[in-house]
Amino acid sequence: MLDGNEGKTPLMLCIDNENPIECLSLMIKAGANTECENKNGVNIFHIAATEKKTEIIIYLLQNTNIDIFYKKSPSIESPDELCKMFFTKLEYSQILQALIS
Repeated sequence: MLDGNEGKTPLMLCIDNENPIECLSLMIKAGANTECENKNGVNIFHIAATEKKTEIIIYLLQNTNIDIFYKKSPSIESPDELCKMFFTKLEYSQILQALIS
């Protein structure tokens, strides 16, 4: 689903930054579009989920309006489905806690 850095938005590149939360925070405060998708139809939440970045996912849930159940097409998993695939039940429960808090 994700091929290297091809098509990543600047916000997506924050994930690999030395201080990803600080980078995300600065870009979001500056008006970065958190729902922006790359050419494959995935957004920052998809990337964070496939790279198992729990801290980033929780930050995004608490600081943006990203819809984790959104599916652009049947062939692309929703961010929620990716979390279920890549995270343990305990990690997934922490993500759900952040969603409802």
